[in-house]
Amino acid sequence: MILAFATGTDLKTGRIPNRLIVIGYAIGFTIRAYLQGVSGLVEGIFLAMIPIALLAPVFIIRGIGAGDLKILSVAAVFMDRSKVTGLIAISFLIGAVISAVKIIREGQILVRISNIRAYLFECVASHRVMPYRSASGSASHIRFCGCIFTGFVIQMLTEVNGY
Repeated sequence: MILAFATGTDLKTGRIPNRLIVIGYAIGFTIRAYLQGVSGLVEGIFLAMIPIALLAPVFIIRGIGAGDLKILSVAAVFMDRSKVTGLIAISFLIGAVISAVKIIREGQILVRISNIRAYLFECVASHRVMPYRSASGSASHIRFCGCIFTGFVIQMLTEVNGY
């Protein structure tokens, strides 16, 4: 439910409110503590940290927004440990497909390749990693929260069906 609200808000405003993040953590940690006690709460905190730890480099170059990273962390609290990395992978796969379709439809393949090439050369020349900014602006961004929501639903359906 939290992911559905976050996706709707992200699509409408381009932001995921911190209030929604806090509510998501509160619900997830409360459920874990109620069902599993202190060990469940500790497990929930550990699970929340997995996306943050794995995606910190992507966030540093601004390949993922702070709200998307936080809502991915919230989603992890509601999942089994074995499903969290799958959620990340599925979400990024969905995002990659959407981005590829968008780039192809807009005829921006060569522009994007050129942008990435220039970015990599700039990082190598300056000997540091810098935030990636596409020359084509914010219109090139996708609303990743929807990818996370879809990935979460896929992970939950596979769990229900025994995968």
